[in-house]
Amino acid sequence: MHIGFIGLFKWGVKHGLGHYHSRNGDTYAGEYLADKMHGFGVYSFANGHRYEGSWHEGRRQGLGMYTFRNGETQSGHWQNGVLDVPSSQSATYPVSPVAVYLLLIFV
Repeated sequence: MHIGFIGLFKWGVKHGLGHYHSRNGDTYAGEYLADKMHGFGVYSFANGHRYEGSWHEGRRQGLGMYTFRNGETQSGHWQNGVLDVPSSQSATYPVSPVAVYLLLIFV
């Protein structure tokens, strides 16, 4: 198992597309800006939970879907890491060209 970061750097910090694997087993594949998760990304927790969606300066922000290990989901608009406006329908979004690219490369 690889622990650490594989991806792009700019000025010595994570910037652009990358994949991070932490010591506790959590992984993140997605976009970075100035060393923080920013843009679209998929964060998989070691406990089986998963968040797919938008990030802003390291926090869940914008459209996203949180999937629990039992398959239940919470989707909608996130604000500062918290589900702010739940979706009124069961959604399978977000689908992003970045997501497809990341799945092909890092999964």
